[in-house]
Amino acid sequence: PRRQEILERSAAEARAVATAEARAAFVARMSHEIRSPLTGIIGLAELLSRTSLDLTQRQYTTSIGLCGKALLNVVNDVLTFAKLEASKLSLESHWFDLRDCVENAVAVLR
Repeated sequence: PRRQEILERSAAEARAVATAEARAAFVARMSHEIRSPLTGIIGLAELLSRTSLDLTQRQYTTSIGLCGKALLNVVNDVLTFAKLEASKLSLESHWFDLRDCVENAVAVLR
């Protein structure tokens, strides 16, 4: 009976590890698949903003770009989490302008 319990526990652990690895691989793949068209949307919003637009159109275009960038950050966070789960995370240091970050967040909510 004891040996059977050990074998069952070992099999359950192996299934759990395989499931976690499959989930991490799926999340990483889907995140990459989402990021490509999202980057296109952000780029097109940038191109559109360089054309002659009235004030309302310019505000909408700016919102599209800001929302796209916010969503891209979420996708990148999901990728980071997947890397963390897979023990493949490396830390990086990036400079950012806090005021600019907060102003952009508020602009999306307007």
